[in-house]
Amino acid sequence: MAGRLIGLLLVVGMVALTVRIAFGSGATSQAGDITLGAGTATLVRNDNGVSMTLELTGVVPGHVYSAWWFVGMNPPENVGGAIGNHGGRATIAGHLSEGGILADARADEIIVRVLYHGPTIPGQIHEQMTTTSTGASPSNCNGAPGSCAPPVAVIEFDAP
Repeated sequence: MAGRLIGLLLVVGMVALTVRIAFGSGATSQAGDITLGAGTATLVRNDNGVSMTLELTGVVPGHVYSAWWFVGMNPPENVGGAIGNHGGRATIAGHLSEGGILADARADEIIVRVLYHGPTIPGQIHEQMTTTSTGASPSNCNGAPGSCAPPVAVIEFDAP
C-alpha cells in the first residue's frame, strides 16, 4: 500500500514539474474569441512572450492557410501555416517573443487573422504559408483592416 502511494506521489510530482517546465512560472492561458471562422484557439502568456495553438475546423482538405499576429498598429508577423487535412482540420502553432511588435506579453491585446491561399502548389508551399493570399508582402498590410486579403478566421485575445 505504501509503495503504491509513493508511486502515485511520484507520478503527480512529475506531471506538475512537466507543466511548470512547459508553461513556465506564472504563465497564464486564455481561450481565444473566434469572431470569424470555426475552431479553437489557446494563448499562453509569460514574461518572455506568447505561444498560440489554433485548431481550425471546416477548412478545405489539401488547401493552404496561414496565420498572422496583429498587435496594435504594428505590421503583422507570420505565426505559421498549415494544409487542411482530409477531415477538414488544420493546426497552426507559433510563438511571439516580447520585443518587436509585442511590447508587453502579459498585457497587449492580440488578434490573429487566418488567410486562405488555395490548393497547394508544389515547390511553393512555403511561400504560400508566409505571404498574403494576394501575393503582397505582409508588411504592406500595416495592421489596417481591409488592407490585406480578407481573413477566413479572426481570433481575438483580449488583454487579461
